[in-house]
Amino acid sequence: MKWRLRHILLLAALVPALFWAVPAAAQQVCVPREQAVAWLEEQFAEKPLGRGLTGDGHAMFELFVSEEGSWTILVSQPKGPSCVAATGLHWRQVPDPSRDEVAAGPAAGL
Repeated sequence: MKWRLRHILLLAALVPALFWAVPAAAQQVCVPREQAVAWLEEQFAEKPLGRGLTGDGHAMFELFVSEEGSWTILVSQPKGPSCVAATGLHWRQVPDPSRDEVAAGPAAGL
């Protein structure tokens, strides 16, 4: 329950409405990336786990995760602001497949 309240406060502070539910007249509130990263570390002990660029290179998506299992997806624009896209609880890391399984393909285990 404690983490849920913190994530609600995070959304209220950084993003008043989620991407998929933004009314036409509403504007998304974003902050400089350094500020968002520092806030996630200070408030939730979340650290970056991974990142990737969109196909057109116009945005970077980052996943921040805490040891307690809270997580946040941060979307950053090149030389621009960062915005929270989603938050949640109960993050679990999925084991990476071995290189042999990847090289052999999905049918190798049959």
